[in-house]
Amino acid sequence: MRPSRPTTRTAVLIVCVIIASIVVGTEAFLVIGMPAIQAHRESQQRQKCVDNMRQLGNALREYHDRMNKFPKPASEEKAEAGIGEQKQ
Repeated sequence: MRPSRPTTRTAVLIVCVIIASIVVGTEAFLVIGMPAIQAHRESQQRQKCVDNMRQLGNALREYHDRMNKFPKPASEEKAEAGIGEQKQ
């Protein structure tokens, strides 16, 4: 008896199964993985915003420690410089 060799049909079937597995795996990643990646990006953006607010608070505290007052609001500085709408 000769050992049976895989036929072309069997080889094509194996290739189709492998390709189908790759497609299903890719779709599963898109369905499960992408929302997780998006949530991580949003978390990073929130953290960056918190860090920026902390830096602003530190800058204001440092200014107050050195000058014994807080800086003027930007709207007052614009009014003193004559920038913006003129009130009549």
